[in-house]
Amino acid sequence: MRRLSFVFLFLGLLVGCATRTSLAGRPEALLASLYQEGSVLVSVDADEESDLILAAVGDERLARRVTRVSLLLGEDHYPLDAHARKTILVEGDFPSLAMGFVMGSLEGYEKQKGGYWQGSAYALGLLEKNLLLITDGTWLDEANRIRNVPVAWDPLIGSVLLSPIGVYAKRPVTFFPLQADLSEALLSSIDTVTAGCTRANGSLTSDISILMSDDGKAEALGKILRTGYVRQLRASGQTVDVANLRTMFTLNGNLLTIRQIELPDVDLQMLQVAF
Repeated sequence: MRRLSFVFLFLGLLVGCATRTSLAGRPEALLASLYQEGSVLVSVDADEESDLILAAVGDERLARRVTRVSLLLGEDHYPLDAHARKTILVEGDFPSLAMGFVMGSLEGYEKQKGGYWQGSAYALGLLEKNLLLITDGTWLDEANRIRNVPVAWDPLIGSVLLSPIGVYAKRPVTFFPLQADLSEALLSSIDTVTAGCTRANGSLTSDISILMSDDGKAEALGKILRTGYVRQLRASGQTVDVANLRTMFTLNGNLLTIRQIELPDVDLQMLQVAF
């Protein structure tokens, strides 16, 4: 998305005072429309993560007009990396007249039938008022897919709205490394992952819930992730608190819960690269 910063910079010069709008009051429906099984959804609250949003759009005036950025990250192998395919929804206040003027004057972008602009790396356009769709895939295909709100969806997808940075994945084929390389068998045994991330004192901590296909797979995954976390602590010279580990990593049947775990640099860097 960094390659799009120049677009947002020019847009920022055309807009005035920020106003906040919501998308039809149905954020869960929007996320459900964006999501595709197997991918990873990351949704960021612009108020809570203003620095991350500013780094993404490249202009403070436009950053103030953004309310939420949601990314769909997909790849055909584990772990997730910087080359993952992206579809991005930016919610905010984007005057269509300004969009048309700016995009029409930018070299390398051509107006296409269907009202979007195609560049060499990304295509972008207004999906509807105050909702900008950006993709490195086919814009019209993505737009039509997202406009068709599914009749039913996993209610857990709404959990991404509860934290400054929310993560959701349903039967993922890729994911963040989480301190350990997962075997294909374990990765394919994941049913649902939800995570809420909060930044504090320069680090990113997360509460993570992972629903596995059965109790045994949940126990195996817990052991792998706990071992990886201990390895991370020792590598950084920190003391391993065994009692604390028991409260951080808990099992309830096939549900593994990890509380207040500090995300390693590799996961944080992946998140920053995605933006």
